[in-house]
Amino acid sequence: MQRDILNSIPEFERLRIQEENAKEAEALYKEFTAAFSKEMCDSCGKPINTFSKESPCFHWLLRPGKAKKEHIEKVLREKGYFRCAAYIKWVSNFESHFKYINNLSEEGNLEALFHWSAKYKHIKWTFWCTRNDYAGHNNQPPHFHFEMRLDKMPFIKFNDFHIPFSEEDLFNIRSHEDPESPVKQTFGFYGAGLEEAFSLDTEKLLNGLTTTENQEEAVYHVHTVLHSEEGIPVEVINKAMAAAKKKKVPVAKILRGLGYDAKVVIEPAESLITKESRSNPRQKKLSSSSVDAELDPPFVK
Repeated sequence: MQRDILNSIPEFERLRIQEENAKEAEALYKEFTAAFSKEMCDSCGKPINTFSKESPCFHWLLRPGKAKKEHIEKVLREKGYFRCAAYIKWVSNFESHFKYINNLSEEGNLEALFHWSAKYKHIKWTFWCTRNDYAGHNNQPPHFHFEMRLDKMPFIKFNDFHIPFSEEDLFNIRSHEDPESPVKQTFGFYGAGLEEAFSLDTEKLLNGLTTTENQEEAVYHVHTVLHSEEGIPVEVINKAMAAAKKKKVPVAKILRGLGYDAKVVIEPAESLITKESRSNPRQKKLSSSSVDAELDPPFVK
């Protein structure tokens, strides 16, 4: 069994491998950002707007030149799910971290092995795999589905392809699905999305937030609830709101500093990317009285 093989590796050796993998991922990400900022592909060394049928590459997922559906499918089949997903997550996080990757477990198809969407400029990708897909239904091998939208219009639809998992994909999935496996696959910080952004402790998160008046910049929606047996004077609330606006912090921080019991509920901002789905639109409706906020840069470092 895969678990037995992994467990047979001494712990010190697993830790060494994990450390090496982390250093390699860090180096690869730096290479990616250095090249991408110059509109170059770090994988093939060519401009990301170029296309050559003879050289399938990750940057085809950006649909350069005259790339067609079958070319995108070829990259997905040859490179595999995890490698293509990592590339798209890095691209989506290139300009702003977290907000353009919706991998929230509470949204979309809750029974799916994975279901997430990511966005970069006019392109939106969605990866989808149900338990039946992973089991290999209708004489298909274990596979996933993929949707690609350009300017909000479907370019590749979910039912266009059944993309088989590579052996590397299956190894990673089996490790992830096995609760006793000592090895788990992750996309790391550079591939993190909204699920990771909202898995942080609420109080620690609150201390790292700065407010913004631009709805499109917001990652979080902060709703403040006040409780006081004696009541709170209106002038105190107004002064707290003015101070919060000046300092660009949630008003709860100011009110707490004044000794009031201010509780917060942090939810996804309405401007965030939604998951594309056949039948599961975003279910959560957010409060219009909340304060929009984005991650303070020092907090995410």
